Amino acid sequence: MELILKPFKGVGDFNFGDSITSVTDNFDYELIPLEEEGGSDLYALEDIPVTLGVNDDVIDAVFCDEECIYKGKNIIGMTIEEFMNHTGEKYHGDVEEEEDEDDDIPVYIYEFEEIGIQVWEKGKGGSIISVIASDPSEED
Repeated sequence: MELILKPFKGVGDFNFGDSITSVTDNFDYELIPLEEEGGSDLYALEDIPVTLGVNDDVIDAVFCDEECIYKGKNIIGMTIEEFMNHTGEKYHGDVEEEEDEDDDIPVYIYEFEEIGIQVWEKGKGGSIISVIASDPSEED
C-alpha cells in the first residue's frame, strides 16, 4: 500500500473517522494505550510503517515515519526547504523545538495548517523524519 497523503481525509487506506475495527480485523498491530486525558490510543501496525491515533474507536491521526507521499514524492527524508519548494506550502506559527530521546540533536516541529499536517525535522536544516496527519474536526 502506498501511503499517499490526502489532506484532511487521511493517509493511504486509513481515513479519518473510519472505525479502528476495519484495521484490527485486517492487520497485525501493537496497541499503545492512552496515556493522558484527551489523547489518542495508538495502534502501531506491524506490516505497514504507520501508527494510527484512535479516539472513541475511530481514526483521528496517522503517523508516518518512513513514507508519506504528497504530490508524487515521499516527503520523509526531504528538508523543510525541499518540502516547501515541492508543495508550495508554508508553515504557520512558531516552530517548536524538542529534545530527541536518543541523541542530542533537537527535533523541530512545523505546522502546515492548509494541508492538515505536522512535520518533524531532525536538526535545523536536517531531514524530515516524521509526518503526522490529523483530522481537523478533532482539534480544539
